[in-house]
Amino acid sequence: MSTKDALMSLEDGDVTTHVTISELSTEDAAEVEQLLRRAEGIMCSLLGEEHCEAIECKEDLARFYLLASRYEEAVSVQRGVVKLKKKTFGTRSREAAYSYKLLGTAYMSAGMVQESRKCLEKAMNIYSSVLGENHKETVCVMRSLDLMASFGFSDRQDPLHSRPLFRTVV
Repeated sequence: MSTKDALMSLEDGDVTTHVTISELSTEDAAEVEQLLRRAEGIMCSLLGEEHCEAIECKEDLARFYLLASRYEEAVSVQRGVVKLKKKTFGTRSREAAYSYKLLGTAYMSAGMVQESRKCLEKAMNIYSSVLGENHKETVCVMRSLDLMASFGFSDRQDPLHSRPLFRTVV
C-alpha cells in the first residue's frame, strides 16, 4: 500500500468514526456498528492497536453497545480498552480512569454491580490522585459510588444475611 493510499484510508477511518458518532441515535444500529468496526479496523491496521486513535475507535464501539443496550458486548470491548489505555497512557492516567468509569457503567448496565463498584472505585482513586479530590470528574464518580451505597450496593454485609438461619418448625 502506498503512502497516499494509507493516508486516504486513515482519513476514511477518521471520517467514518466522526460520522458514526453523530449517528448513534439512529435506528439503523447494524449499519452504525459496521461503520464503527470498519473505522476500528482501518485505525488498527494503519496506526497499530495501541495508537490513541485506534483505542478511541474501540471505545466508541463500546459506547455504541451501551447505547444499543448490548451490555455484555460493551463490557467485553471496554475491558480491552482499559488494558490498552493502561499500557499506552499508564495505569494512573486520566485516560485509564475514564476507561474504568465507562467499564463501571457497562458493568452496572449489565447488572454486574460488584464489578461496577470496583471499576468506579479504581476510577475515583486515579482521578483523585491525578486531578484532585475536588475535581468535577472525581466528584462525579464519588456521587455514583455514594448513590450505589445508598441503594445498598456496598461491601458492607447486610445484617440479615449474617444472622443464623431458622431451622425449627413452629
